[in-house]
Amino acid sequence: MTDIKVPKSPKGAYNPHRKASALLVSHIAHLEHALGLPEGAAKRWKEGAAARYIGTLTAQLTGQPAPQAASKPAKSKPKGRKAKPKPKHK
Repeated sequence: MTDIKVPKSPKGAYNPHRKASALLVSHIAHLEHALGLPEGAAKRWKEGAAARYIGTLTAQLTGQPAPQAASKPAKSKPKGRKAKPKPKHK
């Protein structure tokens, strides 16, 4: 079997706060139509919300459980050496 190398997506390829493209909005409309739902084409989608909604609609269409929202990892302090306290001069 031949391996197919797929390049990584650029960092700017996904921005959850950017307006969703016509392709994403069209994908939502097709999924809503396939499920017999009223189409929400008038809604202004952001990429993050569109991605979550597409995941939910796809789960309904395939009969699988809806995807869980990814939890944000807790911010931790960087591990390293602690600074020594400066000695007090008399």
